[in-house]
Amino acid sequence: MPTIVAFDGAHFLLLEKLRADEVIVQQGDPGDAFFIILTGHVSVHYIPSKNLEENLSAGEERRDRLTVEQFYGPSVKLLGKGDSFGELALLKGEPRNATVTAAGTESCVFVALGPEAFMKVFGQLQNFVEKEKLPEVIEQKMRILNHKSGPMA
Repeated sequence: MPTIVAFDGAHFLLLEKLRADEVIVQQGDPGDAFFIILTGHVSVHYIPSKNLEENLSAGEERRDRLTVEQFYGPSVKLLGKGDSFGELALLKGEPRNATVTAAGTESCVFVALGPEAFMKVFGQLQNFVEKEKLPEVIEQKMRILNHKSGPMA
């Protein structure tokens, strides 16, 4: 059961993901949280949107038959303790650009900040992020997604 912790009016949600391959966020979904990994690992997967839509519309039977990599695309990055994800969808107001799943055999524990908590904690850095780092971060993450997924038609 998730634990909710209040900090200066901002709510932090502590999540525990116990099974490998469990989806934490799905490509195309709205960005509703920013995650910081406390323990464990996650795998970032990317697949062209039309392929993901085809897999999703085929339903659970296809999901049960395929591996995570076949259904959500190849793993383009492995993240672990201290790493974070989900900031681009919150900052840009766009859908998630990748699927993130729990990886490995150990439990994954996260702190998840909703949009209000994220802005409360990081809002003062927003001008710096927008002017100095955001374009660079976005470009770097998109380069990783595009390079690792290879050319797909």
